Amino acid sequence: FVTDYPRSLKPFYMKANGATEHGDTVACFDLLVPQVGEIAGGSAREDRADMLLANMESCGMDTTQYGWYLDLRREGGVPH
Repeated sequence: FVTDYPRSLKPFYMKANGATEHGDTVACFDLLVPQVGEIAGGSAREDRADMLLANMESCGMDTTQYGWYLDLRREGGVPH
């Protein structure tokens, strides 16, 4: 298992672990098998709309095109 990838390598919607001994990472994992590759993976999704918006802006995304995604978190997302 590979866990806690650097935040800079993962999408905006992955929940940050915050600063750790390994730097700024996200809550995710991949199960890698030699000569096969990734056979399973997952991550915690950011459920706080304000953090999602900040992540989008830091990635240079046009947030007007992702209002629907922010609405999902504001109205229907649950913390996980």
